[in-house]
Amino acid sequence: MTDQHDYQRDVYFGLHDSPVQRHFRKVAPMPYGVVMLPWDGMTEDDLRNEYRTMKKLGFTNLKQIMETSEWSQERLLGIALEEGIIPYWYGEGGWEHITDELLTKLDIPVDTPIQDIRQHPAMVEYQTDVLRKRLSYKKFRGSSGVASIVFGFQGDPSTIQNTPDPEL
Repeated sequence: MTDQHDYQRDVYFGLHDSPVQRHFRKVAPMPYGVVMLPWDGMTEDDLRNEYRTMKKLGFTNLKQIMETSEWSQERLLGIALEEGIIPYWYGEGGWEHITDELLTKLDIPVDTPIQDIRQHPAMVEYQTDVLRKRLSYKKFRGSSGVASIVFGFQGDPSTIQNTPDPEL
């Protein structure tokens, strides 16, 4: 008897096959996110302690932040990354694809189980740098600010129609 939970699995995966879906299936991220809302007068030590507490509680990434007059998005996201919290809602799903070439480059054996690869210090350091580069989004700010930091948008900001509709 076959396992019922695998019924039509390959058909379903085939319908939704793409490089990104293959990446997600390989890495199998399970982001546990939290919202960070800075308060008036919050110091950098306060912020770092909040992020450290989040990490201790098992959170792996930010789901949302709110920029304030005291705290820019870049700074909030940058400190999160420094404290080991992925600053994007998709968590490790935003990592660069893990290929045999990347593993070789990082001197990680290609037959290493994916669970171990995800925790390998060289991989974590490399992928943290990949995420850090996304924090430099100023040139895309304008009307595409949210798209650039959340979705990694790197196109012409004038192509984004950002007209909030209060009826929605």
